[in-house]
Amino acid sequence: MNIPDCPKHELTYSDIVVAYTSHIRELVAEDKNLVPYFVTTVFADFTCNSREQLKRKTTYAITHYDRVYRHLTSKLMTNFSKKPHLHPVTVDFVDLPNTKHSLKINLREPSTPHIHSIYLLHQKTLNRFEALRDDDFSSIVNHPCLEQLLSIHAAPIDLSDLERVVSYSAKLLQNDAAIAIADDVPLFNQFPIAPFERELRRSHKHPQDRLLHNSKINLLRRFTTPDLPHHRWNSKLNTLENELLKDPIK
Repeated sequence: MNIPDCPKHELTYSDIVVAYTSHIRELVAEDKNLVPYFVTTVFADFTCNSREQLKRKTTYAITHYDRVYRHLTSKLMTNFSKKPHLHPVTVDFVDLPNTKHSLKINLREPSTPHIHSIYLLHQKTLNRFEALRDDDFSSIVNHPCLEQLLSIHAAPIDLSDLERVVSYSAKLLQNDAAIAIADDVPLFNQFPIAPFERELRRSHKHPQDRLLHNSKINLLRRFTTPDLPHHRWNSKLNTLENELLKDPIK
């Protein structure tokens, strides 16, 4: 995805909308089986007295959204863990109530976020997804393990409206204060995630440890070296990932 190479706080709202719109169009062009939907996921209110309320509340929303995504995916196919190629591809944006009407938001004492997503659903899962949508996703919303979930709303997207949908989904990022904290607060998300990222989320490592290990693995994945044969390079990557997973910090 061609997002300009600069810190998040230097990105503009326009940069983000254009980059994500182009990225989604490319994915759909590459795989004609993908069908875009606009999905909004809303959670029960979460109160906290932390000085970092926005960070706590966005983390709350993203954490529960992760569970919702996995549960929804399991409803779209049998043996879903063995069919990653059929999992919905998503681009997710954190939003706050009332940004539709005003960008003047109190980020120090924010309301509980909700999540706007563009889902790219595989044709083979459409019938099941539409059945869930027809029933207002009640089997997911009413699941006892997802009690923080209030609602899911979904509607198909005409590709001619894609940029408008992305613009609406990412509208919190028109707020300069939100852009300024985007390096520290999770305002974007995307599924599916890589296997090692899934294990990171399951572990209880300190966030700084996760960041350092994540950086190492990403560097190994992205770059090759003439000093290390390919099979040894893969071995080093596997060793790092195993080291990361076997020793969680409680």
